[in-house]
Amino acid sequence: MSISLLQYGVTGDCENKGVGEVFLQVTGDTPPFAVNCISPSCPLPTSALTAPYEYYYSGASSGTYFLQITDGGGSSIIQSVSYRDWETD
Repeated sequence: MSISLLQYGVTGDCENKGVGEVFLQVTGDTPPFAVNCISPSCPLPTSALTAPYEYYYSGASSGTYFLQITDGGGSSIIQSVSYRDWETD
């Protein structure tokens, strides 16, 4: 069983104004897929993906978050999502 990201995009939040975005398109052998943020205090929502298995969120502040992507067979991968605040780094 395998899970892959066909597309992955992150738009940063350089001024930490809560405008970070993430987009994923997931593929694999055993749909459906679910996305769950496993970071403490994570603002990214949990989502059950239906075809075409896309995940989108807008409104994240700077930080690093970890998404667990799980397929219908129980296999999973971890994908990090990072937004950097260039004003304080």
